[in-house]
Amino acid sequence: MGIPEWIAVISILVALISIAIQQHLSRQQSKAEALIKICESNRDLIAFGLRQPKLLTIIGGEDEAWEVHRRYCQLWLNQVELMFRLSRPLSLMPEHWEGTKRDLRGFMQIEAMHQHWLENRKHYGDDFQRFVNQELYGKAEQP
Repeated sequence: MGIPEWIAVISILVALISIAIQQHLSRQQSKAEALIKICESNRDLIAFGLRQPKLLTIIGGEDEAWEVHRRYCQLWLNQVELMFRLSRPLSLMPEHWEGTKRDLRGFMQIEAMHQHWLENRKHYGDDFQRFVNQELYGKAEQP
């Protein structure tokens, strides 16, 4: 093979690699968009219940004020998870991640959020539990 043929082969390889990278990035973007839509749906459902607290008692119990408190904390905890999910594997905001973690650390120190986390952490994925427990609370692995 001569130089022109090698150039053609290398060009094709570069094009194929470029297409593969573009497809990977497109899949990552689709995953991020799907996660955002799920969180928006969750937020909309809870926000609807917050506007009509009696609805929250249907799925939560008799104490209307407690359900409003619990659901509001849940909205915020879901937002923390969304930030975690979008920042880590998808690397959507790596230049801001350290500052964001400091903000999240302070936020999760608020007594209501800390208590909500202790009561509800089991409902979250192991990776998110590790992140909150180790990176935000600075604790060793928890049962």
